Amino acid sequence: METAYSDNETNKFYREVNSIRKGFKQQTLMIKDKEGKIVSNKDGVLQRWSEYYEKHFELEDGTDNGIGEERTMGEQTAEPCVEPPNDVDTEMAK
Repeated sequence: METAYSDNETNKFYREVNSIRKGFKQQTLMIKDKEGKIVSNKDGVLQRWSEYYEKHFELEDGTDNGIGEERTMGEQTAEPCVEPPNDVDTEMAK
């Protein structure tokens, strides 16, 4: 903290000050599995989240919505689908 202050690194200095003021807060790593039992080991928690998201992104027909697969162009874009102009539209724009 002293070096950050002496080197005029104000962001780093205040980040360290705030971490000291707030103190250590232990994080609880627990989740319930499908049967409602509590899982508290890291590998079990990660496995449960993996199962949750696989089910969450699965579509009604059983497909996985392209998660993990390469998608083709034109699927699920943020831009609306707009038809290219035809000859009449081009002539009217002139």
